[in-house]
Amino acid sequence: MKKNVKVRIICLVTAAVMLSGAVTAAAIMGSPYETLKNAALDTLSAENVTVESTTTIFVNGELVRLDKTYYSQGDESYLNYYYDEDGVINGFNFRAAGFSTGEDWSTRYDTDIETKWYYANVWPVDIKSYNYRSYSYNAFFGTVNRSTAYARLVELLIDLVVGDLKNNVTMTSENGNRSIRAAFTGSQMPEIVNVGIEFLIEQSHWGYGETRPLYLDGDLYYFENEYRNKDTKNITVYKQTVRPMTDFELEVHNAWNESTLEIDDPATWDWLYSWIYNVSYIHDTPYITDGGWEFVSERTEPVTRADYANVTDPMQIPIDSIIINSVRGEAEVDAGGNLLNVDLTGTATVINMFGDRNEVELKYNTRFTDIGTSDPICPIPGAEQFFTSENMLALVGSEHANVYFTLNPDGTINTDSISTMHPYEQARWVGYDRYPIASQMPMPVPVPPTASDVKVKINGVEVSG
Repeated sequence: MKKNVKVRIICLVTAAVMLSGAVTAAAIMGSPYETLKNAALDTLSAENVTVESTTTIFVNGELVRLDKTYYSQGDESYLNYYYDEDGVINGFNFRAAGFSTGEDWSTRYDTDIETKWYYANVWPVDIKSYNYRSYSYNAFFGTVNRSTAYARLVELLIDLVVGDLKNNVTMTSENGNRSIRAAFTGSQMPEIVNVGIEFLIEQSHWGYGETRPLYLDGDLYYFENEYRNKDTKNITVYKQTVRPMTDFELEVHNAWNESTLEIDDPATWDWLYSWIYNVSYIHDTPYITDGGWEFVSERTEPVTRADYANVTDPMQIPIDSIIINSVRGEAEVDAGGNLLNVDLTGTATVINMFGDRNEVELKYNTRFTDIGTSDPICPIPGAEQFFTSENMLALVGSEHANVYFTLNPDGTINTDSISTMHPYEQARWVGYDRYPIASQMPMPVPVPPTASDVKVKINGVEVSG
């Protein structure tokens, strides 16, 4: 799918709650709706605050999605954590003036690299053009003043969308804090929400694409691309010229994948580049492709249930109708007009293109803490003190450096591991360390050497073509 249908349901129900319920916040005195709205908009444009959110989606009583987020924006730093599908922290991104760090995600998905690597980007603090703040959280206003024409326009649009639903919002007060509640049924949804639902339904039928191998006829490789739109699928067949690898190329290719390849001659890289990134697997056998795709034929077929036989998540099947059953929300605002938390629950009945009925429940909660006082620190002990432009100048010869490193068992920086070369390159390109900085790499030779001139090392043993 071009976009996961489950994400659309999140957007749908959240929009229904946020927009139809007004739902979540605002100033010190006034109506429940105004109190709620103003607190929410103030929070969305807060200078520094810590935000923790959890979203869960159940389909027919079964948990199908769990999303957690954590953002902490301070005056001089920013931190966000990443979570896996079980809600466990598995990464972070930290930024401050002159420094940023986090896990190098490219190595996580490389099965040849077992060690967890981190990056650090360092630059002189007098470079003012770099913005250490994040707009992952402040996407609504950023740090725009609420009195601007843009902010007032957004507020008026919210009022227009909510309409008469504002009269369904209630508020109680206890110990200086105010609890604001709202509950709605599908029949009370504003027309704009219904139009949004129709748009999501329409979009759910678009965007599926898949490429499948067909067969090999001599030096021609045939494959097909399938694209689905609602209840039809368009299948286009292409062909491409390929050639089998020589024994030497196959040996080098396998060594490349197994991280046992060493190349000391810079010119040899051009020979490797000429084919290593143009390899296609045809029935599990690698071939080298030559030239582009050539159109062969095109046909249209109806989409059937068999096309989704392997789909285990019912929300992956295109939707025909969405009925919002109920939306409930509760928010808490303190005496200073700060939005402290939001709890939302929405239920909907979703019917897919084959008539299957699925009951969907979304639960969303957000907590706002350290409002005005948030001051995130780097999760790696000593990193802010070590990764300075002065230290980088002494270590790698540049005040503005991008380096990679690992951690010691106690979570501190393993200083012996620091390198300007990406760990992916370290694992594969043995001998490349003579050119640690990209700008120092030699210019490509005009004509790559032929395989007969190439000499490489595999597992430390020299071989040639």
